Amino acid sequence: MKGIAALLLTAAVLGLRAGATTLLPPIVPLPQTLTTPVPPAQVPVSPTFAFTAIGGSSQGLRDAFARFTPLIAPSTAAHPNPASFTASKSARHASNHHHEIHDTRPQRGPNEDAAAEAGTGAAGSALQGCDVNVGSVDTPLTIGVDESYSLTVSGAPSCTISAPTLYGALHAMETLVQLTTREGTGSRSRGVGAAGGQRVTEAADAVFVAAAVVHDKPRFPFRATMIDTSRHYYSVEAILEHLDAMSAVKMNVLHWHLVDAVSFPYVSTAFPELSAHGAFHPSLVYTPDDIARVVTAATARGIVVVPEIDTPGHVWAGFAAIDELLTACYDADGTVAGTGPLDPSKESTFSFLSTLLKEILPLFKSGMFMVGGDEVDYGCWASNPTVRDFCAKQGWGNGTAAMQQLESYYAHRLLKMLDGMGSEVMCWEELFDNGLNLTASTVVNVWKGKWEYCTKAMSGSEVIRNNKTCAPVQSAPGGSGYSGRMMVRDNSWAEVMGKAAAAGHRTVLSAPFYLNHQNYGSNFVEDWPFLYAIEPTAWNASTPDGRRLTQSDREASVAGVEACMWSEWVDGSNAAPRFWPRAAAVAERGWSSQSTVSIDDFRRRIHAVGCEFKRRGLPSEPVVDGGQFFHENGTVCTRRGVAVLGPPEPGCLPRFSWCPADA
Repeated sequence: MKGIAALLLTAAVLGLRAGATTLLPPIVPLPQTLTTPVPPAQVPVSPTFAFTAIGGSSQGLRDAFARFTPLIAPSTAAHPNPASFTASKSARHASNHHHEIHDTRPQRGPNEDAAAEAGTGAAGSALQGCDVNVGSVDTPLTIGVDESYSLTVSGAPSCTISAPTLYGALHAMETLVQLTTREGTGSRSRGVGAAGGQRVTEAADAVFVAAAVVHDKPRFPFRATMIDTSRHYYSVEAILEHLDAMSAVKMNVLHWHLVDAVSFPYVSTAFPELSAHGAFHPSLVYTPDDIARVVTAATARGIVVVPEIDTPGHVWAGFAAIDELLTACYDADGTVAGTGPLDPSKESTFSFLSTLLKEILPLFKSGMFMVGGDEVDYGCWASNPTVRDFCAKQGWGNGTAAMQQLESYYAHRLLKMLDGMGSEVMCWEELFDNGLNLTASTVVNVWKGKWEYCTKAMSGSEVIRNNKTCAPVQSAPGGSGYSGRMMVRDNSWAEVMGKAAAAGHRTVLSAPFYLNHQNYGSNFVEDWPFLYAIEPTAWNASTPDGRRLTQSDREASVAGVEACMWSEWVDGSNAAPRFWPRAAAVAERGWSSQSTVSIDDFRRRIHAVGCEFKRRGLPSEPVVDGGQFFHENGTVCTRRGVAVLGPPEPGCLPRFSWCPADA
């Protein structure tokens, strides 16, 4: 309550600038607790704004200060090196909050003086900086590390951030950026991005920060995006840019689907023939140095990189360069007709995997490896005489059940191998669906079952199409403007989530979050509400002894959520705008409380994410109908506008058709 009292005192006594709206600041994901004064108040930001480490510091914290300072301070074009003007707390107070120590910038110009004096008319009342207190600056990054933080903005001269770890402090700084309002025009300036200090940031004549007290932590420890660099190649720069976008919405896991049957772009030191055979071109590869660059940038942003080499299926490119690694598939005449999955009947297969994994795991430093395991061709195995003989010697027979036993044998050996290397394991749901012998710690990624769309509007409460249920959108947490519009509801993922939890496995839900699927543009259909409406714990299950899982049990069993971008039609040129800001809907579902469900409120906030990305020079695409009129709170106006049904209602504007960075 002390922080809230100070906040109210600031607004009432110090007379800071009153906010223009009673709406909460457009933060994404919405914090667990966000308190603002009534009426809202804003604190002007000084051009000499700087972060200060209180207590422990580290290179990672100093690098974060360098990244975030130009995103907050006004007229950042005058500040080419934000890292050079951070100072210790004692130095800052000794210099009367003007940061004279280590300040290598030019004297303030007229715009900067205006920013410093905005709000109360005195430069001393501007926000000079933010004190950052991190309990342990050296805590290693892992999935599940403490990411909590507290942030208080209650007036000049400084705000405060406290966090148990560096990673919570990173999230707090991001929240502080999202609390800012920028006014005036200015030239574009350069910030510090993952791709090497070339991030473009829109400058401003004046910046204000909303007075607020925030206490925050993620709901789920695993909030991921997945990139697929096998079907189309992404440049390292495109991946680094994606990391900047992820960190902006507090996503903390990059699942990197590195190779697949169509290409093998990873350059192995032990098996150089893999990329020599499997890469699209000798230059379209990822060397160990490339991976180190990605992992370093990700770690600096609190993001764990989980590699995937999908086996025993989804293999050909690269793998075919290794003798007898792939199973030979036979046709009905007994002639070899191609190759299929890896061959588990040969001990050399496991020797190969052991060598490759010992090389890859230290590169990514994530403590987790994605083994894949989906869509294995049992038919090829069953056609191969050597494989059939192996199954017979094991006493498994030769039918489908024998092939399931063979897959289980392969998975058991692979998982045991990874366990011996100290790595956690994630797999696609088939390994669980097929009843394989998984270790209890295996994380099951549930990918089957999605929200899709009916091809046309339908009447009636529910109708059946293609063995799926077409239901009104408001069957999910609702929003205005969706009455009567239909979607396909395929909740088969819920059953798998429940079964996996009952068996003692943690789960990651990706099924409804395949962002390579786009559906919008007709009958006012925005596709992000279908992502946002998903509740990852909306299922029921009982343990083998009959105990019904409680909501607390379900929360604990869900590791998190994952937004996937499969790349059949995507490469580095269009992946980012297709991801963003749509993936912010998944980010909020993974971070914010279960009760955070308003589609209308999120509409204005997801638009703000897109605008913030534009300001930072990050690619994004419009996700709200530019031809529609909205109220300030994000609700859809009944009358769209002059061209449709006459003049709009009072307070209705095309609010989400443009961004300040467009002007």
